[in-house]
Amino acid sequence: MHLVFRCDANAHIGFGHVSRCLSLAAEALRRAHQVSFISLSPLSQMLQLDPRIRCYHAATEAELSQQLTQLSVDCLLLDGYHLSAVDLALYQGLSRYTVLLDDVQQACPLAVDWVLSPAGGRNLAYYQQHYPQAQWLCGYDYALVNQHFLGAQVAYQQRRLSLVSFGGSDVKKLTLPVVDYLCQQGLSDVHVVVTDAMGALVDELGNYSVSIHQNLSPFDMAKLMGQAKMAVVAAGSTLFELACCGVPSVICQVADNQTNAVNDFTRDAGFIGLDCRQNFSLEKLAVAWQTINQQDLLTLHQQAKMMVDGQGGRRVIQAIEQGDGEC
Repeated sequence: MHLVFRCDANAHIGFGHVSRCLSLAAEALRRAHQVSFISLSPLSQMLQLDPRIRCYHAATEAELSQQLTQLSVDCLLLDGYHLSAVDLALYQGLSRYTVLLDDVQQACPLAVDWVLSPAGGRNLAYYQQHYPQAQWLCGYDYALVNQHFLGAQVAYQQRRLSLVSFGGSDVKKLTLPVVDYLCQQGLSDVHVVVTDAMGALVDELGNYSVSIHQNLSPFDMAKLMGQAKMAVVAAGSTLFELACCGVPSVICQVADNQTNAVNDFTRDAGFIGLDCRQNFSLEKLAVAWQTINQQDLLTLHQQAKMMVDGQGGRRVIQAIEQGDGEC
């Protein structure tokens, strides 16, 4: 079966969308399926991708959809709340099956066979109303986490480093003030994840005694997160990876579609949320960081791991296979 992912990574849509597609692609490759990515971004130049993944990119959605007509596509997976109704219409009928990866309750005018919403368990009724003919894969059982995150963990008692990661573009410019605060607390093992899209930030981070990791592959990110004792991150799909690795964290909400997940993860899973959609408060960060440190971190670690088991990608691919009659 040939699975084609339509997703992007740029200043307007977080890298988490590509990351979750890559985790699902890895599971598809493991099960001997063919995988391609189509994007307006040159993903093959931006990321360290599995060489088995074929990448196509173009300047417009129309050009991308035209490229699809040249491929034999069994399953098209669409990920991107930035896609308009006009954009989506270009992809109608170009594959045997269509999967919509949605986390913003996007009632798109598109006939789809599956709706995948890892953080959307509480929105099941909405999807049933708008996609009555589809199958719904909703909730944290379908959280997309690369299998590297399961295999790269060290025992929590041995972890020492503090992790800072705000996705592929850090849309709210939070990395530098967070790093500044952590360094002021005297932490000596702070690790910061950045990408080329963050521009001059790398040079500014050179003023701090921190370890900088640029353009990490999923394997390297998993290795780093599996050694993290605590973290401060953006509340995107990184949440699922942190939970899988059991990392107590301050999670910064930077987009409206993250509200449900932030509420769920901060209820009883070892996370504290900060609403950074309008502004960032250093005082609130300090309170959140200290609150976590005053608790039993091992207990928080165990609570976090109960949220996501890391098997979501396997469940999704199995559902598609069953729909295709392969198992």
